[in-house]
Parts: sequence; structure tokens; C-alpha cells
Amino acid sequence: MRLSPHATELLAEAEPLWSEAGRSQHPRLLRLVLLRDLVRTLHAERSRLMSVHQPGRAEALSELEPLLESLRPDALVEVTLTALVTLKLGLKRQKARPPEIPDSLAARLGAGKLNRYDRLWEGEIAVEGQLQGWNFWNLDAWVEITRAEQFHQALGQRLWPVAVVLFVEAAPVEEANPGVESDPPRWRGRWYLVARPDWTPPSGPLQNLPGGDMEPGRWTVREP
Repeated sequence: MRLSPHATELLAEAEPLWSEAGRSQHPRLLRLVLLRDLVRTLHAERSRLMSVHQPGRAEALSELEPLLESLRPDALVEVTLTALVTLKLGLKRQKARPPEIPDSLAARLGAGKLNRYDRLWEGEIAVEGQLQGWNFWNLDAWVEITRAEQFHQALGQRLWPVAVVLFVEAAPVEEANPGVESDPPRWRGRWYLVARPDWTPPSGPLQNLPGGDMEPGRWTVREP
């Protein structure tokens, strides 16, 4: 069994950050983030290929996701990402188990935030962040509705590697209503992040990010 050329290309694009994370003080946490983001890229690319009527190429990428899922326990192995994935080819793989979320972490972020089938990676990252003594933060911010995904991606890139985005949800309804009638329509999101204990959130407006608003975001640390 061999990886498709497209899969090999996606892995090669992630290699520089994989190496950078390996040299950091928190290699497992950062590599888990990279694996999660690579799975997201994989989903988006498969959807794109299907939309342009290339189901064969999309199917060829489907082999990569279970391989990436199987790497969670191996994020500290000192080889390239491509080599690590290649080592897994042909091996019998067990379905990744959901991470065990400590009660203290569940209470810190909110009941049920991490106990979701679509947040397995985020749960793993959050558990590792707590083990490493990182802090948990919220960012409440207005963004243009049509550019919310761009804002989300750019925020993660801007904060790397001292802070990482876990997930985003809509802000409480009473705070979100005014943006619907604005021009362009806005949406108020609440981003959940984990950051190094020495990290200080940026001040000022967020309009330098795609879809960001001139109103400063509200950063709140979530106390243990």
C-alpha cells in the first residue's frame, strides 16, 4: 500500500511546522494541533475535488485520515511526518478512543464542551494543554458573517505557536443580536483557546484579520 501523490504533497507541505513543533518546549501539544488542522485541510480538499467532479482523487485522499488519527500516541516520535505516516501503512489500526476529559477541565471550559464526537482532537489538545500548565482563554469578537471562517483560520495562524484555537461557538444570544442588521452582516463568536502561561493577548481592534471588526475583542482567562 502506498500513499497517493496528492496525499504525499499534503504531508510535505506540513513538514516545516512539524519540525518546528518538534523543536519547541511543547512538541506533543503543537503536533496534535498540526494533525488536527491537517485533517481539516484534508476534508476541505476532498470536498473541493468532489465539487469539480474528481471522485477518484477524492477517494485516494480518504486513506490518509485514519492514518493521521492513528498518530495521536506517536506525536513525539522523532521522524518526519511523512515517514511516520508511511510506517503506519499496512498496519492494523484500532479506532482512536475519545480522550478522557478530567472533571477539572470540563468544569473550566463548560460542561459538554469537549465531550462531542466532532471535538476529539480538541479534547486531546485541551488535556495536553492542562498537563503542560497552559492557560485557557475566551475571545469574544464581532466578525463579518461571510468571512467568519477566514477570520478563524487567520486567528489560529496569528497566535501559533504560543497559543492555539480549540473551537468557536456563537456568543450568547443577547450579545449577538445587534450584528444581524449591520452592513455587512456581523456575527459575534466566542473562541476557546489554550495558551502558554506567559502569553498576553493582543490589545486593540481585530480588523487586521480577514472579516475582523474595528471593535476590540474581549479576552477572558478561564480560571481553574
